[in-house]
Amino acid sequence: FWIAILFSTALLLADDFSRFALHLCMHKFDCLWSFHKTHHSATVLTPFTVFRVHPVESILYFTRSLVVFGFVTGIFVWLFSQHLTGLKILGVDMFGFLFNFAAANLRHSPIWISFGRIERFFVSPAQHQLHHSIDHPDVNFGSVLSIWDALFGTRLYASERLELRFGISEN
Repeated sequence: FWIAILFSTALLLADDFSRFALHLCMHKFDCLWSFHKTHHSATVLTPFTVFRVHPVESILYFTRSLVVFGFVTGIFVWLFSQHLTGLKILGVDMFGFLFNFAAANLRHSPIWISFGRIERFFVSPAQHQLHHSIDHPDVNFGSVLSIWDALFGTRLYASERLELRFGISEN
């Protein structure tokens, strides 16, 4: 049981950091921004905005996910091969599943949900909405954990509901 918990934790950390890093790169490098701006071109956030992505971006995120899963799984097979079962490795990453079920699906919606002090650790839907706003394009790149944004100086708390404008700035 503890191996499954350890595996889920390691996969969550590696997957979330790699997602943060790729998302940050999508905003910082013009060649990647040219693909990612398709996602940010939405002027109204709806749950369908999550599907508004350039095919190249989809390929990059799929490849990132595949590499991270293979790397973490390889380490666990090497360390714990005597104690592993298919369910422990091929089962759903329970932490990521629970977070996505509870909060991530509201990121691209008009529903403002802040986590208050918990935003020190977890990205709230409101923080992601701030990320999509024209006025705050370089904040809150994280998916699940906001600790990556804290480490890179890009975290912005969602303290109060603001009138946000979405889309791509003309500047």
